[in-house]
Amino acid sequence: MTTRTKLTAVLACAWLTLASSHTILRAQQMPAPRDSNRVVQMHDAKQLVTVKVPGENAAEERTARNERLQRIVAFARRFVTPPLAAEEDITALSGRYLVALARPEQQKWLEQLVKRNVARGFHQILLEIRLLRIPANDFEGLMPPFGGDQQPAMPNKLTKVSPGRYQAMLDDTERNLLLRAVDKTKGIEMVAAPSLLVNPMTPATIEVGTKIEYIKDYEVKIENGKAMAHPVRETLLDGLRIDASCGMVNKERIGVSFHYQERKVAKPIPDFKTQIGVGNEFTIQLPESTVLKVTQQLEMIDGQTTMLAVKNGEGPHLMFLVSASMLPNKPMTGGR
Repeated sequence: MTTRTKLTAVLACAWLTLASSHTILRAQQMPAPRDSNRVVQMHDAKQLVTVKVPGENAAEERTARNERLQRIVAFARRFVTPPLAAEEDITALSGRYLVALARPEQQKWLEQLVKRNVARGFHQILLEIRLLRIPANDFEGLMPPFGGDQQPAMPNKLTKVSPGRYQAMLDDTERNLLLRAVDKTKGIEMVAAPSLLVNPMTPATIEVGTKIEYIKDYEVKIENGKAMAHPVRETLLDGLRIDASCGMVNKERIGVSFHYQERKVAKPIPDFKTQIGVGNEFTIQLPESTVLKVTQQLEMIDGQTTMLAVKNGEGPHLMFLVSASMLPNKPMTGGR
């Protein structure tokens, strides 16, 4: 039985047991079936998902609540502490509740996630991501761990988070020192994506580059008794795209999840001839491109910068400078 199936199986029982109670739902727990290490608990997220949007009808409000709740679920799955194991999961119920099949310490984390964000009220987070493309030789000078036997430049800060990836939290002085060193080093390319202003636990996307349209295929339709071929067009982004989500994971740290994708499309796009029917030749295009993807989750101190260094075996090494700053509370506004 999969985790989702297992969780779904206990939801009906949990709902009947907990929803009929007049005590506070978030305080209720049920032992998981045949699992003494985990419990099922409902967390009331009503205050996080209920936003009145002028002109919305009841159906639109329900849809908006469900969408917000699903975004909170996705964020919680990424950052819950300790991380979810194979037999654990978090899901949404009734456009209002987070329901978790998890260990007690994870349930406590979820409870605090809801409490903390309710207490904070509506707020926004300013996210800035800068990318440096650094040749291997220069990279070794900036990040000695990639040079082999040299000692790290910041031995008390630099952490190996996975093979080929290092992370360090920098204060303003350290960040400025690093940027000055970059300015003095030739051959380094800096890509500064525009800042993202995001709502808590809500995905945001930014794209920098050029959209390229091409003819992928043809669709044949019968029109007025004749077979007509209509081009099927697709679009590729020749450039970079960043998908990110931010939120408070505890009273001191902001969780940042981001997916970076950079695509370089070879130009011109090659044309190929294809036959449709008898004697009907059409031209399609098959683009060739190289794609670089980096996905990472960070926990950051409000206002500070986190450096993520990534060793790239197929080109320049990469260094991401990520900062997230909590902006002052604002009145609750509409929007999804």
